[in-house]
Amino acid sequence: MQSESEFLPTTDAAKLLGLAEQTLASDRVSGRLGIPFSRFGRAVRYQRAALLEWAKAQQIVPVRPTTNA
Repeated sequence: MQSESEFLPTTDAAKLLGLAEQTLASDRVSGRLGIPFSRFGRAVRYQRAALLEWAKAQQIVPVRPTTNA
């Protein structure tokens, strides 16, 4: 059973988000995407709940243009 408070290594976090591991590594340096992570000594971990929350915040709902006919 997977807990939302579970901490994931980069490999599993990348799979969960559908991103390359290198994307996560680059974002840890640049912060461009703002993917939340934790560092425990030299170990980098991603909390499952934080990743799911971040992914949900990235959702874009397209707006259909209205026509004034």
